Amino acid sequence: MRLACLTEDGDYVDIASAIVREPLVVRALLTDALFQCQAQLPDSLDYLRTEQAIRDYLQHFQGEQERYVKSYVLCRTLDQRIQKTPRADIIYQSFHYGGPLALVGIFYATLDAHRNPRNRETLDFFLNKASSESKLELIKRTSTFPCNSSVGSWLQRIFKKIEPDSQTLAYILRGLGAVNIPKELFRLVRMASFTWGPDGEIRTVTPRIIPLIQEEQIFEPALRNLENRSDETVWTAEAAKIVIHAFPKHSNIEPAEYHLLPQILNPRVMALFDSACLIQLSEVGLSASNFGERLWKYNAVTIATEAANILGEDSADRALLLALANVRKASLALLYEDPGKWQAKSISFPNYDDRSSAFSSKLLIVKAREDVGFNAIASASEHLMNFKPTWNGTLSTLRKSQNRRVAFMRAKILRFEGRFREAYEILITLAPPDSSVASLLAGVLCELGQCDHAIQELNQQLTITRHPKSVTRVRLALANAYLMKCMQVFQGQGRRLDWRSLQASRDIYEDLRAHPFPATYFGKIDHLSTLMGLAIADHLNGQVDNALKAWQAALAASQAFLLTGYTDMIQAYSTSELQIRRGASAQADVLGNYAKALFAKTGRQYHFAGIGSFWPDILNSWYAASGRQPVIPPRRGE
Repeated sequence: MRLACLTEDGDYVDIASAIVREPLVVRALLTDALFQCQAQLPDSLDYLRTEQAIRDYLQHFQGEQERYVKSYVLCRTLDQRIQKTPRADIIYQSFHYGGPLALVGIFYATLDAHRNPRNRETLDFFLNKASSESKLELIKRTSTFPCNSSVGSWLQRIFKKIEPDSQTLAYILRGLGAVNIPKELFRLVRMASFTWGPDGEIRTVTPRIIPLIQEEQIFEPALRNLENRSDETVWTAEAAKIVIHAFPKHSNIEPAEYHLLPQILNPRVMALFDSACLIQLSEVGLSASNFGERLWKYNAVTIATEAANILGEDSADRALLLALANVRKASLALLYEDPGKWQAKSISFPNYDDRSSAFSSKLLIVKAREDVGFNAIASASEHLMNFKPTWNGTLSTLRKSQNRRVAFMRAKILRFEGRFREAYEILITLAPPDSSVASLLAGVLCELGQCDHAIQELNQQLTITRHPKSVTRVRLALANAYLMKCMQVFQGQGRRLDWRSLQASRDIYEDLRAHPFPATYFGKIDHLSTLMGLAIADHLNGQVDNALKAWQAALAASQAFLLTGYTDMIQAYSTSELQIRRGASAQADVLGNYAKALFAKTGRQYHFAGIGSFWPDILNSWYAASGRQPVIPPRRGE
């Protein structure tokens, strides 16, 4: 259960956002709620004061000076004077039910109660005022409170002295929060992790894990004798370190399949991390944001941002990680059509070494994508021109990777401009091609009249592609290639249909159309491409009624997420030609005039396979055959 506020407009706002917007109103609401709790739970006000006292001690805790709690955790013994007091039982319960963090907070919040009035009130709450339920709940909650950064190193020193046993392992496994935990995770955590160094080369990071996990000869016996125990934030933090270290930081370093246990990315354990763990956590959040559903992606970026923010201002990694998180937010805003949330133009990027300079390409690519969305193709190209292919004359491994991404985006923009030969010259340098490169290259080959070559390359790519989304991408490119071959044959061989290619394209399109409706902008682009492919297939086949329905479906999909423009023009022009076949001259004229008006604003565009080249040319030939002036002027060179 979580607190939220209901606004006057009927919208729910999470409590953190509500406090920012209306702090006084929220405080009044919380106060009212507290007094209502007081009527049901008479110890509520005392509970609040006690919790505040414990929180204060945890925030000001100095681990390097601590000696009392450490001794209790390791030996389970107390000073003789404490053992004879009722406070001893409170200390025992705090450790038993809340773990080391609860023990620290409650131990020091009740220390020297005979001399400290506030501590005397806290002890009195536990001994005399609190119900047994309230006492137990507060002890368990204490392990979730924010604490001083020195707690992490203090705990690490204790862990090194704890005798490795199954109970310790049980806490960690429970902290991982999954029913089935692969042993592969523990194997990976004993190996070096990889990230990018300031020089743009791969750098190894040694594990910072307790010996129980890191040393296999200790881990295996403990695992065999494992007992089931309850959850604690401390062990969740240790579990988090395991996953953070083992999780790949960048696909170009480790192309292994990504696995993550989402429960680990929890802000409350960050206070237990040193700077090295925080850097890794931020990297993992950024990496994990490339997978999963929309909410998970945004949550992962939030974790990455929070981890980077905790780093000191003097950390060289802080500015870079925050900039990368902002770029990722802008990328997600583009992906999920939330431009108001974050835009790349508002982001500044540090540029102080090879690594930061290479990663700046991510910002330039997102800026280019934003401009392409507004059809500002020239501006998109200018962004990419700002990327430097080397750093002080050197070409690092990271920069090679980012150069490839920039080159791919540049080739895509050239394709959008209809500069297919130039795009081809770039794409053939990006070997070996992945599914994205292979799909774009195939589209360019088709535009250059090499459809058979494109089909051959895509069929080969399908044999080595495994990821479902990548397979879908290649199959769509293959359907487009078959359809473009059909259009090419139709144009060049006296309007003869290549029935085999037409049927092959249609079969793939029909299968892709049956997929769940996409949630992302680029998924919707592919869906629209599928619908237009089906419309062209029916149109070429002379199925007038089916083609009209298909073009209407494509128009509805386009209008749902794109501004009125080129795709509307193509739909109007295509539908006009079909109305001519039906003898509906008046409708054909209206649609044709609308298409002309739109084309005057858009010109030819090549965002979709064949839609800027072969298909308008075929429509022009049909229009001319009916005695009408074609809507679209011939391409240069025709």
